[in-house]
Amino acid sequence: MDKLPRCESCGMPMRSPEEFGGKESNNKYCCYCTDEQGRLRSYESVLDGMTAFTVKMQGLDPGQARLAAKEHMATMPAWKDRNT
Repeated sequence: MDKLPRCESCGMPMRSPEEFGGKESNNKYCCYCTDEQGRLRSYESVLDGMTAFTVKMQGLDPGQARLAAKEHMATMPAWKDRNT
């Protein structure tokens, strides 16, 4: 069984070309963490998106969701060396 590539910014499994940043299957970031050209968005932009996703999917209040998103992002290769 092949292991699906995961976004190195948020951890999302990327199954189809549309899910990869810039629709490039060799991009290590997903379409949600990148701009239209497939370049990684800023930390704050990704954090805002992940916070909104967490509120929607887990029903957390925005403050809790932001903290959970920050904690998760700190484990991701794209952000693990970032000082926050």
